[in-house]
Amino acid sequence: MNLKQWRIGIVFFAVFVLTTSSNAQFGIRKGIKAGYTFASVSDDDKNAYDEISSVKNLSFGVSLEGSLLNLLHIQADVLYSPKGAAYETELGDADLETKYLAIPVVLKKKFLPLTTHPYVLAGLEYDFLLSAKLDGDDIKDRLKSKDQNLVLGAGFELSLLTVSAYVEGRYLYGLSEIQKEGDSVKNKGFQIYAGILF
Repeated sequence: MNLKQWRIGIVFFAVFVLTTSSNAQFGIRKGIKAGYTFASVSDDDKNAYDEISSVKNLSFGVSLEGSLLNLLHIQADVLYSPKGAAYETELGDADLETKYLAIPVVLKKKFLPLTTHPYVLAGLEYDFLLSAKLDGDDIKDRLKSKDQNLVLGAGFELSLLTVSAYVEGRYLYGLSEIQKEGDSVKNKGFQIYAGILF
């Protein structure tokens, strides 16, 4: 693990610890989550890439969930979220590797007031670019430092006393272009997460 990854880990840990003391009185639960992002990019101009393939990356972070109404919750995450794509051009194959600090905020509508809760979710994700490489070459200065994505998904939660475990799938649709100049290219992807809330 390099220095940058250690710093990211320290940020997650600090957020986790600072929210611990007063969560209970406000009906807020904290948690951790991890999973995979199957990321790619969309080419709105249809001429940037000949063929685009998705790449799989590990994503992880911490969560806060607050209760708004009965079975209606709001959840915010802080995630280390690598993205990118593998694609073909006239010059050959290339791999785009981007790493973001992602902050998705979603509304969760749960069903069945029992120990098992299927749910749907929707919201926005705000991404802050940490690094970007194209076939190993640093291209961070060619990409925008911020990104926005629409988040849609569904999941299943199992609760036992004050602890809940869940699995969920999320679809990300890029709302903004990631390049400073050139073709209209946006992030997109599908995520699978498992997590615990307590």
